[in-house]
Amino acid sequence: LDKVASLKEATVSSARFDEDPYAGVMAAVKGIDWDAFGGRYVVLITDAGAIEGHDPLSGTGLDAQQVRLELQERGIALYALHLKTGAGKADHAHAAAQYKELSRNPNAPSPLYFPVDAGSVEQFGQLVDQLAGQITGQVKAASKGDMVPGSARTATATAPAAAPAASPTPEQAKAQMAAATDQVGRAMQLAWL
Repeated sequence: LDKVASLKEATVSSARFDEDPYAGVMAAVKGIDWDAFGGRYVVLITDAGAIEGHDPLSGTGLDAQQVRLELQERGIALYALHLKTGAGKADHAHAAAQYKELSRNPNAPSPLYFPVDAGSVEQFGQLVDQLAGQITGQVKAASKGDMVPGSARTATATAPAAAPAASPTPEQAKAQMAAATDQVGRAMQLAWL
């Protein structure tokens, strides 16, 4: 929390609108001892597309698919919250494709990609609150041995949900996030068991 409190907005712009979120994700992947955790989550919040691995400005030399494979190898679920602000309008489709690829998870029916139209602070807050509440609720219940989505006692076969609409309503996005988080949590707990 001290590190988060010390964050400040950059005073200079980057060389391009696209940034290097893959470097941040890989810093988390490699900088944390994930073996100590049964629940493994990374939440990427961005308003820009990603610099591709072949670009000289890339800090990793990796693209979305390669970073996703690094996440999968460690059993980490990545959620991408994409703030679709007016400043990045020309980049939205390209960035969405990148983050859908990055956030694909074999235990979820669709990518863990959640766009926030027009960078809506209200919608963003609702999604963050919901995601944080679901994950912490699952962790608390699992630590007490309670039956939660993800426990062996609640595991059932479920049909994959339909792919989300290109631009879901805020309520649809919340419902999709809830269903995906339950399935990802179930898979993590079963893997731990």
